[in-house]
Amino acid sequence: MNSLSEHIRSLAQSSTTPETLIDIAEDVQELEAENARYREALTPSADTKTAFIGEFTFAVERSDSLGSRYSEDQLVPWSTIKEIMGAINRRALNPTSAGDE
Repeated sequence: MNSLSEHIRSLAQSSTTPETLIDIAEDVQELEAENARYREALTPSADTKTAFIGEFTFAVERSDSLGSRYSEDQLVPWSTIKEIMGAINRRALNPTSAGDE
């Protein structure tokens, strides 16, 4: 993202022709669309639940009645996925508070 903002700055400083302003406006539109996609992907909803539920697992070690050990994959609960989404959103909105939780 820095390279795009640097590109916009250089366009703005180079000249203020109508073409330059159009280029800047298009770059800003791209950033706004990308931002909207990130926000949608990180906002708990029926759509994101459908997209993410079942995507993440973790291994749990178990033993059977004979003492044999085995590993079993468990799905990460939707409530945990929502908590992670919230933490990412908080970090994105206030990067200086990282690790404060």
